[in-house]
Amino acid sequence: MKILGIILIVFGVIDILGSFMNFDLWGGVIGITLPEIIWTWSGYIEVGVGYWILRLGKGAGTEEGTDSVEG
Repeated sequence: MKILGIILIVFGVIDILGSFMNFDLWGGVIGITLPEIIWTWSGYIEVGVGYWILRLGKGAGTEEGTDSVEG
């Protein structure tokens, strides 16, 4: 989960920076034409979803109380 989150964050940052340089990542490179409102916010959405997935991955496998030591 962490790797997927990091990949989405990096992809989103590239999308945001590309939009400032008039580079269309979705339409030009991938070949998917997004509606204008989604195209405007796509990079921010990708970063947000990537961060959310990254946070989910950090919480996985860290159950409290499972590593108790009795002595």
